[in-house]
Amino acid sequence: MVNNYFILCRLALNLTNRLKNAVLVEAFSQEKDRLMLVFHDETGSTVFYEFSCMPQDAGFNERKHYGRAKRNTMDFFQILISHKFIGARIAIFERMIALDFDNASLFFLIHGKQTNVILWNGNELSSFKKADEECDYLSKVTGTAFFPVSEILHQLIHTITSLDETFTEKLVSLGKEGKKELIYRNGLNGLKSSINLISMINEYFFESLQLRLSLDSGKFVIVPASFNIDRYKLLKESDSPDILAQSAIIERSAASGRYHLLQRVSRQIETDINFLEKKIEASKKEIAETARSTTYRLYGDLILAHSNEISQGLVVITLPDFYNSEILYTVKLNPLMDSFRNAEYYYTKARNTEIRQQKIAELLPALEQKYSILLKYKTQINDSISEEDLEKIASRLKMGKVNTGNENAQNDEAKFRRFIVEEKYLILVGKDAHNNDVLTMKTAKPNDLWFHARGCSGSHVIIRVNKGMDKIPKNIVQAAASLAAFYSKAKTSKMAPVAYTEKKFVTKRKGMDPGQVLLMRESVIMVKPEIPAICIPYSGSDSDGEYTE
Repeated sequence: MVNNYFILCRLALNLTNRLKNAVLVEAFSQEKDRLMLVFHDETGSTVFYEFSCMPQDAGFNERKHYGRAKRNTMDFFQILISHKFIGARIAIFERMIALDFDNASLFFLIHGKQTNVILWNGNELSSFKKADEECDYLSKVTGTAFFPVSEILHQLIHTITSLDETFTEKLVSLGKEGKKELIYRNGLNGLKSSINLISMINEYFFESLQLRLSLDSGKFVIVPASFNIDRYKLLKESDSPDILAQSAIIERSAASGRYHLLQRVSRQIETDINFLEKKIEASKKEIAETARSTTYRLYGDLILAHSNEISQGLVVITLPDFYNSEILYTVKLNPLMDSFRNAEYYYTKARNTEIRQQKIAELLPALEQKYSILLKYKTQINDSISEEDLEKIASRLKMGKVNTGNENAQNDEAKFRRFIVEEKYLILVGKDAHNNDVLTMKTAKPNDLWFHARGCSGSHVIIRVNKGMDKIPKNIVQAAASLAAFYSKAKTSKMAPVAYTEKKFVTKRKGMDPGQVLLMRESVIMVKPEIPAICIPYSGSDSDGEYTE
């Protein structure tokens, strides 16, 4: 609905002319907070008027066609049925309209949450919506001066010319777009001067009108064609406010999805940018900490050099530096291991740290590329982006359409490590035994490829195989197998065997431990345990996330 005060005035003028001597034949509701009035005019034609009392969507307009449902409808204001409509009146600078019949009046009051349609026949008051106990509707309908719509323009101009310091209090009737236009015409002090305001009101009443869409808020407005407000997209122009009001309903239905998608894409981009900023910073910090692996290796050397002094059961020992005995190192020990195994533990930590730093260094350029692309997208959607371009960005982020119905699957996938390979293949990796069960028995589809390191515990890994996808290339299979080996107890081996099969050949019998499964068919591949360079970690919110240009 459109509820700018001056547009309501013009709509009320049209309503009075349209319904002259018309008879009310029905007053009912079949949608929450929406009242439908049905008239028969002088020609015998049926005329429908809808009044919305929804706080964020208050207003009224003529409907060309409207079918009453056979069930779940309710009649209202039956004392008006078969009575003749006389005309409409409206308050000065207040969104309150009176529809006068020959036996009573209906008052349409737009007041936020208290918006309502009130029947007053001089003795009794009844309301369309349940009346708020704190809202005195009677004082509003009896204590407010209403003027015939044919006189309202004269009354508005008279009121403005007689205003003094209270002038700015009436500017709320202009709405945001009216205030912008007044400032544009009057300069920076536009809200403190009545210059041009009267001409603007005349334009509201007599000029051709335009339906526009705010590129910032997604709100539809109707303004005179002469208005020079920016960041509003022109949708339609007409001399009839009823036509534009009806078009606003249609356009809003089509545009609401775009607006919500815009908000969703914006939020996702902001979330991913924040994540990548932290990830890149942490990666650079870890790459720079080369001293850690050196320290671990030094601890191993010191333990071996002093192995005769270290007895099993020690928790910590203080050892001197090889070249400067005044420099002491406090080294933690595993009391269950001898000195040689403790030394091997630190050598392994040193190797793993170096491997990790190398992998992070290899992945860092891809993270920085994603970050650069996201910044580009952020700039694009801050401008007046077309719907087509917005859909392209959403597709590249793999967000899909709003409310796709896949939220549960996406939430499940968010629980796993995820990698994108060649901007096409999604690989999911379990994190622990229970997580493996969720991945294999709930998330994986029958045709997905399933991987697990043979002969040791480790993560379950799947390659998502979507409908219509060609056979998975050998290099993608090898990459997934390498991930399965890397996230297993075989991580430090030079080469490791990995079993793989389609998920439909993986089963779990009652009584099996968490993460334990049975393979009915399998193939085995030997791979190097690693995170291949082609496997790009993905942190987005959807199942098939990717970033591409």
